[in-house]
Amino acid sequence: MIKIRYEYGDELDYGFVMPLFPILPMLAIILQIFLAVWLIHMSVTAWIVSGSWLMVSLMIFNYYSKTRCSDTVFRIGVLEEERVEAKRPYKILLPIANPKNAIQLVGYAVKIAQFKYAEIVLLHMVPIPEQTPLSDMKEHLYEGHEAFTEASLYVPRDIPVSTSIRYCRSIPRGILNAIHEHKSDLVILGWRGRSFRKDYVLGSTLDPVIEKAPCDSIAIPLGRYHSMAHILVPLAGGYHGHMALRIGNMFLENPDSRITALHVLRRGDSRERIEETIEAMITSENLPRGKIDIKIVESERVLVTVTREAEQYDLVIIGASPYRFLKQMVFGNLAEAVVKNCKTPVMMVKSKQEWKFLRRF
Repeated sequence: MIKIRYEYGDELDYGFVMPLFPILPMLAIILQIFLAVWLIHMSVTAWIVSGSWLMVSLMIFNYYSKTRCSDTVFRIGVLEEERVEAKRPYKILLPIANPKNAIQLVGYAVKIAQFKYAEIVLLHMVPIPEQTPLSDMKEHLYEGHEAFTEASLYVPRDIPVSTSIRYCRSIPRGILNAIHEHKSDLVILGWRGRSFRKDYVLGSTLDPVIEKAPCDSIAIPLGRYHSMAHILVPLAGGYHGHMALRIGNMFLENPDSRITALHVLRRGDSRERIEETIEAMITSENLPRGKIDIKIVESERVLVTVTREAEQYDLVIIGASPYRFLKQMVFGNLAEAVVKNCKTPVMMVKSKQEWKFLRRF
């Protein structure tokens, strides 16, 4: 149980979440240790029998059961990995599925790496159909090599680059595992556009990663090059807005490029208070005030207003809803609705959560 929680953590979907976790399990462990110590005074034979039973069980597992374990959907294998030892304070994980998208994704990753003095980890996940044996995975190395070769051509030499080719029947789980293993601070994901499935916002691969990633995440629209001379950042408060402004500042193309921080003012809200809040966000992030315009529009139709304003810009950067069960409380469905309805390219960002214990509680 401890091994599963330590290695997989938030990657798993829990049917039941224990109240007051981890306090109750810790109390149970302490009480069990107390009972075990007390038991030796009652019966030495019980200790000998228990110890022998545990030793025999471990031997049976290691020498018999372990060799007969079959691979499951959770199995993740490393086909090839090359790690560069670099003592950089920030690490970016960049999954690349299609070599054709490598150049565009690397361009964004390099901009952030230069700002953050970061290293980049290129990841290629090999999808495995159910009928394909895991032993045949080495045949899929070529596509990963092609993607890495294409990407490496556009990474400056002063930025350390590691590579990893892995296989897993569940691509989202494979990416999440790589995030944990490499201790990544940011994952950059490419997406093709609006999902036609109602149960997903960005897609069946991106949604689970963005929702469960223990680090910052960015979903970048793929396809044609997106000019970033004029960037719109809709703000509704919260840590995701801070990250959206930071990312927008990193992506400004030239001295004439600008960011517009947009807030839709509803009836009863104070314009002065909203302006002060946005000014405080800009100041706290040490962003260049001369590059950011604040625009407040009065309207009760938030989605319509944001999508209409977005038509005048090259790119929209918006914060994601943190968790499905908190969408209405924290940011409503605005982020998801903008993605589905906006004609301007939309980049979605999500800041890592610092309150996992509170969420489990």
